[in-house]
Amino acid sequence: MGNASSVNVNEERLLDTFLTLVRFNTPSRHEKPAMEWCAQYLRRIGFEVEFDDAGEKVGGTVGNLIAFK
Repeated sequence: MGNASSVNVNEERLLDTFLTLVRFNTPSRHEKPAMEWCAQYLRRIGFEVEFDDAGEKVGGTVGNLIAFK
């Protein structure tokens, strides 16, 4: 097997982020509260964030989150 590149992961931050997200009550097509949190977090660390209209097409509360730098 080839060598995998080394990535530093802040395990505490990863766990905190995961635990924050799983606390949201977000059944299918009702993910807006979690996506708003994600969008705010991503903006805070320098990303631009957009949502598409996929949610409207399937009766959901939010579209796909698209983030870019």
